[in-house]
Amino acid sequence: MLYCLSARKPRAFQKGTIVIDYSGRSVLVTGAASGIGAALSVALAARGAYVICADIDGAGLSRTLDAISGNGEQIICDLSEANAAAELVDKAYDVRGELALVCSNVGIGHRAKITNPDLDHDTIYRLFEINFYSGLKLANAYAQRLSEVGAQGQIMFTTSETSLSLPSAIRKNRVPYYSASKHALIGALEWLAIEQEKGPLSIHALIPGAVYTPLISGRLKDPADAWPELELIMPEACAEIALKGLDLDLFYIPTQAHILDDMQPRVEGVRDALQKLGVKPAG
Repeated sequence: MLYCLSARKPRAFQKGTIVIDYSGRSVLVTGAASGIGAALSVALAARGAYVICADIDGAGLSRTLDAISGNGEQIICDLSEANAAAELVDKAYDVRGELALVCSNVGIGHRAKITNPDLDHDTIYRLFEINFYSGLKLANAYAQRLSEVGAQGQIMFTTSETSLSLPSAIRKNRVPYYSASKHALIGALEWLAIEQEKGPLSIHALIPGAVYTPLISGRLKDPADAWPELELIMPEACAEIALKGLDLDLFYIPTQAHILDDMQPRVEGVRDALQKLGVKPAG
């Protein structure tokens, strides 16, 4: 079943480890200037990692570095640029010569109807370049560097609850292109996990529900005012779940229980259609 897919843990982390110790290891976090990326940076630094923080927002990166007490460094980059992902991996390796983990977390939002005569196509292309393609480029470059030295590594991608469903709590938000970019990402990751069964990468998909990041805080000034069905959590809670998912070697790392419930209308819709069409299992 879809939600039982599991990625293989790298050999470097297989010796009965319950909580992965990143002491002395380097990790790369994109989208590290705020939100989930900043929280992941802090959580990983607390586990001893030297955190290479990447983002387009230099001021935000400085705040993250302050939060991790300087136990890392920053790389300013724009992952919408064609060669930025590969260059970022090279720069990260230049820092300390290795990477134990890459967190492909960068993402942007966009609100627009599909039937929109004034649709900004350049914005949509940039959305897909950042939310979908940049992470796959990171994985490609990272896998090549690991293969060169016969090493193993982890890569975790931040997807979204909209990767799997159309959550009822956000249906008024008009985010079809954002949702499509995240659907595309998790579909590619399921293939990547199969591809990497004997490869150097351990693949993980963080699936956040509503998290109080700039994508939400711009419209909701006080998280206490969030409507209950949103089940809003803070970035620190999301990061804690993410690292626990890595410890458990999970492919899917969902952050809220309603994510499974939100998938049911799609499953039930297909089941209902099969019944009406008279399509029955073979044999």
